[in-house]
Amino acid sequence: MSVKPLTKVLVLGIDSGEPSLMKKWAAEGLLPNMKRLLEKSAWGRVVNPKGFESGSAWPTFHSAKKPANFGQYEGPRYFDSQTYEFDHATFDQVPPDFIWQRLSRAGKRCFIMDAPYALLDPSINGAMLVDWGPHLAAKGYGEPELTSWPPEVAQEAVEVAGTDPFNGEMCDSISLASPADYQDFVYRHIDRMLRKGKIASHFLKKGNWDYVQVVFPDLHCIGHRAWHISDETHPQYDPAFSEKTGDLYKEAFVAVDKAIGEIVSHVDEQTMTLLYLSHGMRQQRTGTGVLDRALARIEGDKDDRGAVKIKSGIKNLWLQTPAELRSFLKPVRRQVRSLFHNPRLLANPQDRRFFEVPNNKRTGGVRINLIGREANGKVAPEDYDAVLDEIIAELSEIKDADTGTPLVEEFIKTKDFHNGKFEDKLPDLLLKWNQSHPIRAITSEKIGTIQQDYEYLRTGDHSSFGLFAASGGGIPRAPLNHDVHAEDFGGTLMEILGVPAADTDGAVIEQMTAFAKTPEPAL
Repeated sequence: MSVKPLTKVLVLGIDSGEPSLMKKWAAEGLLPNMKRLLEKSAWGRVVNPKGFESGSAWPTFHSAKKPANFGQYEGPRYFDSQTYEFDHATFDQVPPDFIWQRLSRAGKRCFIMDAPYALLDPSINGAMLVDWGPHLAAKGYGEPELTSWPPEVAQEAVEVAGTDPFNGEMCDSISLASPADYQDFVYRHIDRMLRKGKIASHFLKKGNWDYVQVVFPDLHCIGHRAWHISDETHPQYDPAFSEKTGDLYKEAFVAVDKAIGEIVSHVDEQTMTLLYLSHGMRQQRTGTGVLDRALARIEGDKDDRGAVKIKSGIKNLWLQTPAELRSFLKPVRRQVRSLFHNPRLLANPQDRRFFEVPNNKRTGGVRINLIGREANGKVAPEDYDAVLDEIIAELSEIKDADTGTPLVEEFIKTKDFHNGKFEDKLPDLLLKWNQSHPIRAITSEKIGTIQQDYEYLRTGDHSSFGLFAASGGGIPRAPLNHDVHAEDFGGTLMEILGVPAADTDGAVIEQMTAFAKTPEPAL
């Protein structure tokens, strides 16, 4: 029999679903729909931009470009070298060539639902639904705002499956304490995934789409907030607590598998289905809470005691608060405590030679206050490399105070890996933390000892790699013997749909395109 050429693409995104667990549970039969997709797919590991694994994972997928060519690396925010602040992106700052924009200009009809960090695009040829059920509002802050283009698409989605069960409440703002709290949190996410499956199926059945992309962000939220319930090695793991909740991360994976099963039941043989796990989840072990204090001390500023003094005063006030009121205020307490790891309580960045800039929790970011680039630059361009080497040398001496192991596993000079139009918006140095153990205190001769009383509400954090499984037509059913990169997919999917993959940073994945237009000979 001959194989019909692929003429349509369906992308099923699972934001931050841990690939190793997906493969394990699929092999055990717990995820039957993902198991079937894997068994009939070309599949392999996805490599995200080095050092920018979380905040840029989806923008890289959408644009087929690396962060240096769009400037966004830590959520939908951009560093402003004139104000030393991080500004949220507006529509005109978003890279102008997300895949659906290119396809729309080529006359392809697209349906996009909850693409992470993507603002509503009224120029789309088709339909776009934003913030029905996101991990983070598309604009990057505040409550999500359900919008669509055309406007009636949002109402149609609500008629099919109702509104987001969280009613605009972001997962980090929800107080979780008891087993019942965690179960309610996860079961609402499960409900949301099943509803999203109904919405996607509804629009998919309407047909006339060339490209459909639906993303489930729920494992992202659940992994951040409830990782310690499933991970027996986590410092906060409590077997009695976990026995009451059950394995909530596993339950959520089973639910998204069910939602995906409903969607793929409407796929025909001329559709290429791409199951895409953007990046994974692991136990949170980070040096973020100590980095800027260490940098200030390296530079000779020992005066970070103000933050410690203020924090101590708040702690004493907390201990004097009645127990019943403490329980009510606990979510607020966590947020307030996190403020005292904020660089703003140290010397102003404008007055320093180098300082921390937010990146992901897996990898720290350092910015040089460069003359001619920053508004109040302190380091001459000719001294740039020497200052980077100075920072690396000093940070190399810092050890974990408990284990004696190095704080940093790998130093990444950003411009050795990331070059492009917006490279000056990126950190100058990236620090991959040594995650062999929780980081509670660090020490060196230069900085003394700095403790990290880290009570951040997220117990899980991102891992670097994702996974993809592409099926349909004559795509070979086997694992790839090489990694693919997040920037490879945009051009590849455009090629499948007959749109030239020009001006991308990625390579076309030949295993996915070989049978896109030319059927195999009849047997």
